[in-house]
Amino acid sequence: MSSPIIAAIRQQRQLKESLVHTAAELAHRASIYGVVSASITFMAQKCHCSPRTFQRHVLRLIELRILRKTVTKRLVPVQVGGRTAYRLRNEVNVYVFILPWKKPLTPKPPIDRMARKFPYPQDKAKEGSLTGYRENLERGLRFHSPGTPGYMSTLEEIARLQAFVGDA
Repeated sequence: MSSPIIAAIRQQRQLKESLVHTAAELAHRASIYGVVSASITFMAQKCHCSPRTFQRHVLRLIELRILRKTVTKRLVPVQVGGRTAYRLRNEVNVYVFILPWKKPLTPKPPIDRMARKFPYPQDKAKEGSLTGYRENLERGLRFHSPGTPGYMSTLEEIARLQAFVGDA
């Protein structure tokens, strides 16, 4: 999912080649939301530069509003002589791409190829005879009150089937 971010980085004409390379390496490790958590030494190795150069590149990308950096610190106990002191330790930095990029659209499922859960109602008529279908409709009339739209449409369907079959 890094290709849309990398394409947006390449559109930035103010970036020099080394900055583009650093930003592309970060983008390769980014999630679909543009979030990267990687250590400075690891990313410096991937970018083929020193850790200090990588830090300078990140600062430059932050100035250009391409990245946002979040530094998290943790309070850890450290033994100092005979007592325990608490010191702040840096966690792995989190970089977020704030550069606008084209997010890939989620593909819509192919509805015309998906299997239906239930068959169409007209497919049921193929299993039985027209007379059986008409008898089922006549039995179903007891669930409708006379004069309701369901009762009237069922009567119309029965009359249509009687005319089609030719029964009296």
